[in-house]
Amino acid sequence: MKKGMVLVLVLAMVLSMTAVGFANFGVEVTIEPSSTATDKISVEQGETLILTATSDLGNGTYSFIEDLWTGAERQTGPSAGDSSTNFFVSTAKFSSIGMEVGSEHTVTYRIKVNRPGGGQSGTDYDDSDEAYIEIIQQEMTIVVEPMAAPSIAAKILEANGIQSRYGQGRNGGNFIADVARTMGPQAVFMDTAKAVWCDDAEVYVANPYYWNAVLNFLNQHTWMNEVLEGDFDWYVNSLK
Repeated sequence: MKKGMVLVLVLAMVLSMTAVGFANFGVEVTIEPSSTATDKISVEQGETLILTATSDLGNGTYSFIEDLWTGAERQTGPSAGDSSTNFFVSTAKFSSIGMEVGSEHTVTYRIKVNRPGGGQSGTDYDDSDEAYIEIIQQEMTIVVEPMAAPSIAAKILEANGIQSRYGQGRNGGNFIADVARTMGPQAVFMDTAKAVWCDDAEVYVANPYYWNAVLNFLNQHTWMNEVLEGDFDWYVNSLK
């Protein structure tokens, strides 16, 4: 093998070893929960979110220089001068109080560290990451207490401006009374129970199918001359 080729091979090996030995030097920041500009973190209006920035130091020993959160309030760490681990962790609180629904925000964390070397000041490394946040409408949990069919009928009739009484004298009747006569044991109406168990609230709540069964009964009544509105969703929305 020629001498020139030997030198080239040796040089290539040195460069390769250098790349392997120093490939992981530096710092890499990752913010959790993770997000992108197109896949943002949803935060309800008026709520807060804790963000955690982890700075992976790779190989070697580093000393902390400085860090900065932008768009969020620092909660913890890292401690200055702590070089005993291969990563630094810092947390911050993002608050959406006073922010408009639909608005978008970017939180940034940046850190600078130093890797000592050769009796000199060493080398500074820095990195940053962003969290992308969108403010959404605060969800409301509405618990509708179970009510018997006659009470539901009364609310539906009132909402539509319909009197409970229909017809004249003995030839007439009462919508609410007709609903009551249709009920079975334990207020079952049209084979439908008035209550269902809600895991979130840990209580029995109004059964939507029960409410809508009453609405259907009224609309199909012989003496009903109008199409009534007022299903269960309408009632829930009226409570907001």
